[in-house]
Amino acid sequence: MDMHLIDLTNFNQHDFCIHYTFNDDNLHDINVNTFANSLIQFSEVIKLVSKETLPDYIIEITIDRTGEGTFWGHFKMKGKNFLTQVKEFLPTKDNTMAVTIAVLSLLKTCDKEAKPIIQNNYVIINNNIKIDVTTYDKAYKLSQKPEIQTVAKKTFDALTEDNSISAFSIAKNPEDCKKHNFIISVDRQEFENFEVGVEEDIKYDIRLKQILHPIKVILEKSKRKWEFIWDGRRISANVSCDKFYKDSSEGKIGFKPKDYIIANLRIKQRLDKVNNVFINEDYEITEIEEYIFYAEKQEKLSLN
Repeated sequence: MDMHLIDLTNFNQHDFCIHYTFNDDNLHDINVNTFANSLIQFSEVIKLVSKETLPDYIIEITIDRTGEGTFWGHFKMKGKNFLTQVKEFLPTKDNTMAVTIAVLSLLKTCDKEAKPIIQNNYVIINNNIKIDVTTYDKAYKLSQKPEIQTVAKKTFDALTEDNSISAFSIAKNPEDCKKHNFIISVDRQEFENFEVGVEEDIKYDIRLKQILHPIKVILEKSKRKWEFIWDGRRISANVSCDKFYKDSSEGKIGFKPKDYIIANLRIKQRLDKVNNVFINEDYEITEIEEYIFYAEKQEKLSLN
């Protein structure tokens, strides 16, 4: 594998080239099961990354064969609403593939706690991939997610089962593939490094009687999240308090600007292994103890 520095700071293309390297130089065609199983899972990695980099779009991935063990991939965006459906026809730049490559690079190392090299506003991963700090932050957070780890592991589990495969590589285009000028290459001995993290990396912090100002309210029970201002920051959280939805259905409550609640907050935290600190990942309102309606409060103040 080439160890020269790969600069992905401006890598915004929607095309990529996958190359399977064989142990036997006389082999030129990949087993159909290996191809299907590994490519389906790798496509899922890209789609999961795109939920972070392109949240307003759904992506569709197409694959064409261009040579021996080489496949040319492309993804196009489909807008989720009218505005993004118009935007999908306009020139756009996003770093979905750069983030995907960075995620794979982070997951393939056997030393999961290795710290990256930071130079000015750039980060160097595994001594050979250069990305900007924002892209690294996205990639690192995604590499910690079990759903990303799971589909990445399935990609390389499929390759492990085929003894004819010695490496899985990605290049910017077919020409680079022919020259073995890869952005990333995962050798067979590195396949086993793709694993799913253990739940010891997750903990929950319970905060009682917290003041939260709703700025986006979902009055019917669903998986959609409310938005709040809490402790000076904006957060999204599920509300699992059954009494609230009962009161809402009976017309006992209705929120207006400046209203707030006093509630119990459950915070899911995940361990950042690089810095050895837990980072807030998800929020849940488990119980709403009190509704404070601003208009009624002002009314009481005026009576006093």
